[in-house]
Amino acid sequence: MLIRIKNAGNAGHDRAYIPFSQMKFEVAKALQKEGYIKDAAPKGKKVQKTIEIEIAYSERQKPRIQGTCAPFKAVATSLLQRCEYQTGAQRLRYFDAFYPQRNSFGRRC
Repeated sequence: MLIRIKNAGNAGHDRAYIPFSQMKFEVAKALQKEGYIKDAAPKGKKVQKTIEIEIAYSERQKPRIQGTCAPFKAVATSLLQRCEYQTGAQRLRYFDAFYPQRNSFGRRC
């Protein structure tokens, strides 16, 4: 998802379209809250539902998402703070989804 947004920003597009899922929409809302994207809105119905993401640019017309580590950290901490009621195993699942390991040699970010 972040790669699609990053590639659309590097190509100079105003919007990126991503297939809809509730988790992707929550990630998009967290990215919007952190200021990495302008807006995220679901479009379409049922099977053809997508998320329309309006890409945010800096003053120098560069996309706000350049790499993927900083947005991953921002989204992961935002989602973990919202999931305080969940058990440790469920939090670990969210954490592992946003901080993938490299062949068991530690974290990438």
